[in-house]
Amino acid sequence: DMYMIEAGGSRVLKYSRSFHNVCVFAGLTGILSVTGADNIPATSSGLRQASAVVGDVSGNIYVAEYWGNRIRVIAPNGIITTVAGNINATCGSLPASFVATAYAICGPCGLAFHDARNELYFVDSAWSLYRLSLSTGMVSAIDTTWYTQLNTVLNTSTASGSAPLWLDPRSNNIFVLDTKHSVVVKIDVLANTGAVIAAGTLDTSAPIYTLGEQDATNTQVLRMLSICGDLSGNVYITKQQENRVLRISRRTGKLSNYLGLSPGSTTIVSDEFISAASLINSLATPAACVMDSVGDFYYAESHTVYG
Repeated sequence: DMYMIEAGGSRVLKYSRSFHNVCVFAGLTGILSVTGADNIPATSSGLRQASAVVGDVSGNIYVAEYWGNRIRVIAPNGIITTVAGNINATCGSLPASFVATAYAICGPCGLAFHDARNELYFVDSAWSLYRLSLSTGMVSAIDTTWYTQLNTVLNTSTASGSAPLWLDPRSNNIFVLDTKHSVVVKIDVLANTGAVIAAGTLDTSAPIYTLGEQDATNTQVLRMLSICGDLSGNVYITKQQENRVLRISRRTGKLSNYLGLSPGSTTIVSDEFISAASLINSLATPAACVMDSVGDFYYAESHTVYG
């Protein structure tokens, strides 16, 4: 099954692969201002701007609630609770380690789950990366400086944009798509060796990616929107305004066009069309992507979902 956030952030929808239908999984229609209650069915509890969703192997679905300053979990029985953050607490600086529900998680905007370690990773509105141990209920900081370091290089100070995450199942690497600086940052969640840029560059004189294979870290990759990856460690990036999906090869570090026409093309093929391996299909504003365990690639357009 696949879970997606409806435009506006008030609901999470569930797509059933078995029945090929879509239903409301959590949240209330068109209502963002409701302070959603816990320990009730998820479809009866409001969400205050859902910004990210991820699941674990046990069937729990985690939802980052940006304006609620917390992360919710929907159990397999459909009951929703708060797993991290505190809606009654005031946003502020977080300590290096704390009980998950003791502090407000200010503006969580990215989620990833490590099944083997039973850990949930998230980024807050200050672009700091944290881990939540579901075994202990404790949150600890992984990297709180990478975003500030990039701001220093570019002589900027504001925090803006979004921070989708993808966890490489072959390693301990988290990939953060930094939409403000137009880079993908790689952080090893165990080694504590600091962040490195995995795609894009801060060098504004570097060439802008167009077509073919180019070194991922020596090329400007503009207007990235979401990130996902496959079981081989390859990373995929949706570029909404250019209507295509790019691929970063884990083996070569090269950036290439994976799906969609070249920039400037306007033809849209919008039904069950052609082989996904082909590059002769124009996408319609791809907004999100995911690769499942059997290698099927799904992407959401502004008006539909393809796989």
